[in-house]
Amino acid sequence: MASIQDIRGVDDPSRAYEWEVEIQTNGAGSEPLVVQRAQNVSIPETTIDTIEIPYKSRTSYYAGRESSGHTVDIEFFDSESHDIYKFFKNWLELISDSKVGGGVNRADYAGTVTITQLKHNSTEPSIKHQLGIAFPTSISDVSLDYSSSEHTTFTVTMSFDWNVIL
Repeated sequence: MASIQDIRGVDDPSRAYEWEVEIQTNGAGSEPLVVQRAQNVSIPETTIDTIEIPYKSRTSYYAGRESSGHTVDIEFFDSESHDIYKFFKNWLELISDSKVGGGVNRADYAGTVTITQLKHNSTEPSIKHQLGIAFPTSISDVSLDYSSSEHTTFTVTMSFDWNVIL
């Protein structure tokens, strides 16, 4: 466990703009998609419920079940060939199979999302957050607008079963 002396010794804080997202799917023949051009992602929170037990004039608190939200939103920049959007659209199509209906085994469509925070040199990882048994649940709309010269972005919401630090 970190002590106050460890905290005081922080001389090179983590930078919020030095990170990348890697997505590895388990589907047959699929290659990992490494995306460094994602615009926005938040490390999912970790929450534990508390159990209150009143006894006489006091209440004691105990750790309960893990109740973290099991979704993450990742906002991606897209290329002119729309490779990233097509990747997620095809992944959602694999899951729902709109032509014949659902029924795909989860092992065939779930994957792993790794959010890697990089050191100040932008090449070495400082920490990796891995989200397992992950799959997309929605793709946001893509806004096209003549009034600005913004890059094309869209947000993918992904569901996951577990979140560990590597």
